[in-house]
Amino acid sequence: MEIIGKINNEEIKFHSMEELERFDRFNEITYLSCIFCGLTEIPKLPTLLRVFGCCDNLITEIKNLPESLLNFYCVGNQITEIKNLPNNLRVFNCYSNRITEIKNLPTGLREF
Repeated sequence: MEIIGKINNEEIKFHSMEELERFDRFNEITYLSCIFCGLTEIPKLPTLLRVFGCCDNLITEIKNLPESLLNFYCVGNQITEIKNLPNNLRVFNCYSNRITEIKNLPTGLREF
């Protein structure tokens, strides 16, 4: 498992979600990639996060996304319902899930 975060384009690697959450500059992270990490839910996320990728995990529900999020990639999970996306979201990529219902997509969404 490798988790990659970025602050001002500086890449930082973490070996666990616990290590990420203990990071002293956690809320400054603007990019976060948690691909193929065995996640079953979306973890607590940094408040300034702009880009989040959690592809190829076991996530079933979308929740806990910060309003700052612009791009969200959750391909290859077990998500069944789309709702409660941040209003500022511009890019949302969610294919290869088990989606049966979509509610209230953000009006500014440019790529779905």
